[in-house]
Amino acid sequence: MAIHGGIAEFDSATEDWQAYAERLSQYFIANDVVDAVKQRAILLSGCGAKTYKLVKSLVSPKKPTDKTYAELVETLNNHYNPAPAITVSRSNDFMPEIRL
Repeated sequence: MAIHGGIAEFDSATEDWQAYAERLSQYFIANDVVDAVKQRAILLSGCGAKTYKLVKSLVSPKKPTDKTYAELVETLNNHYNPAPAITVSRSNDFMPEIRL
C-alpha cells in the first residue's frame, strides 16, 4: 500500500493543536487508517518528543497507550484550548462598561 502525504511532528510554536489534529485526521483518511489502535500509534510515534512528554504527564499515572486515540486527542484539545472559567465569563457580565 502506498503512503499518501506525511505528518510532521507537532510544534506548538508554529501550529495550533486543532489544525494539527485536523491534518492528522486527513492523513488517516488518505491512507485508509481506520483502526483506532493504529491511529493512536501514529499519533504517539509521530507527535514528537516534546508532545509525547506532555501527553505522558497529562494522562499520568496511566500510560498513553492505556488511552484511546479519541481520549488522547480530547486530552490535548483540553490542554491547548481550555474552556474559559465560569467565574471569569460571569464576572464579565457584571462589569460596568467604562466609556471615555
